Amino acid sequence: MSQIKTRTISSSERFEEMSAFLTSLEMAKCDKLLEKAKRSSSNFSFSDFCELAECYGYSFDRQNGSHHIYKNLCPNFARFPFMNFQNVKGKSKQYQVRQLVHAIELSEHEK
Repeated sequence: MSQIKTRTISSSERFEEMSAFLTSLEMAKCDKLLEKAKRSSSNFSFSDFCELAECYGYSFDRQNGSHHIYKNLCPNFARFPFMNFQNVKGKSKQYQVRQLVHAIELSEHEK
């Protein structure tokens, strides 16, 4: 019989492994949302839209009527520090989806 060698993993090592795994899953989801936004900006749900913005560092700042204001203080988004999102019957506005995609593409290019 061959012996199986095992090693003891500390809780911090386990946490780091799980964090890396979850980060890769989150990025895969973010990539899918971005591709979906590029393919179909006219039929993009508002919840997916907000999730996509949060993937790229935007966070909800405030709401003024139907306008949801998101902010991003990342230097790569210096040209788009604030974005306005509107929920129209569960869908996002097409021009706002295109605006966010444009901001994301510019930030990726500036890295």
